[in-house]
Amino acid sequence: MKVRMLTAISGVDGAAARGELWTCTAAEGKRLIAAGLAEPAGKATRTQTAAQAPVETATDD
Repeated sequence: MKVRMLTAISGVDGAAARGELWTCTAAEGKRLIAAGLAEPAGKATRTQTAAQAPVETATDD
């Protein structure tokens, strides 16, 4: 099973950074997904967007 990591993980089998694909057994994949550490590889990744602050302009008062 392949999962996309949502957080960094390391262990005796290696290490994976956030966003990397990780190959694991089905049981391990289900545990990682249930714990919120990974998502199924075919699923679209979460996107984060930042709100833009309004642009300040100089005024003559």
